[in-house]
Amino acid sequence: MAANSNSFFNNSNITNTTNSERIQKLSERLQNIQSSIETDKGSTNKNLNDELAIFEKFKKNCERSQSQLTMLKNHLSNIEKAVDAEKQHREEVIQEKLKERQALENKITAMIEEHSRIRKESEDKTIQEIEQKADEIQEDLLRERNIRNQNLDRIKDYQENS
Repeated sequence: MAANSNSFFNNSNITNTTNSERIQKLSERLQNIQSSIETDKGSTNKNLNDELAIFEKFKKNCERSQSQLTMLKNHLSNIEKAVDAEKQHREEVIQEKLKERQALENKITAMIEEHSRIRKESEDKTIQEIEQKADEIQEDLLRERNIRNQNLDRIKDYQENS
């Protein structure tokens, strides 16, 4: 039995050594895993922090862009209002100019008609004066002819009586 118990202790020593080695190896593996987890955790945290920083920059850029877009939208709105006001003003000016043009055309037409009327009246008056003068001349010629005929008749009578 002593030999048997010696072999048990020897086997137990071998088992203890093997177990110790296993525990040592498992402990080393566990430390490596923990170290790897810590490294991964650190790099994951760093990546998350980097991504968070990038997200914050993106968010700030979005806010800045939104602010600029709002400012541009307001500026565009002001430009549109100015263009609409200018368009309205131009339309009013065009309407005013059209009214002025129509008034001027009406005035010119009235002046031409008045001038034509005056010219017609003047022509009629001149024709009437010419006709009156012609009638007077014709009457004078008739009178003179009658006087001449009378004078000729007198001369004839005088010659016949003499």
